[in-house]
Amino acid sequence: MDVVIHPFPNQEADSLIEIFISYSDVNGDIGLSDSDTLGEFAFGNSAFYNLFIDYFVKDSGRWIKPVSPFNPLDTMNFNERLPNLTPTGNNKYLTGNLRLFIPVSPLGLTPDTVKFKITMWDRDLNPSNSIETKEIPLKQL
Repeated sequence: MDVVIHPFPNQEADSLIEIFISYSDVNGDIGLSDSDTLGEFAFGNSAFYNLFIDYFVKDSGRWIKPVSPFNPLDTMNFNERLPNLTPTGNNKYLTGNLRLFIPVSPLGLTPDTVKFKITMWDRDLNPSNSIETKEIPLKQL
């Protein structure tokens, strides 16, 4: 995993966090089709997303998950729904790379240090090994 910080043009503040992730899967059942919207894949259920990106902010030396401004009972995250990546043909072995772009100041939050924990689920709801970034120091406006 690699992390790159992109600054705002002509300013001394950061704009985007770019995270590069490599993955592999022996049976190729990564990703969801547009029709995967029922049962556990329905919006609001735990498997609607299949790439889970937990967001942590360092606050007084402790890592916390900030509360979502849209739902005070939930924490902020950057979860995604990956499209179906299953290869055609008999060999379903799958390998690839993901690039994630995350704003430095999401929804007005201006942390000086963040980190992310990332987990992918396949269609059988098997979680991958979780990976965690190192501390990412940020320069805010």
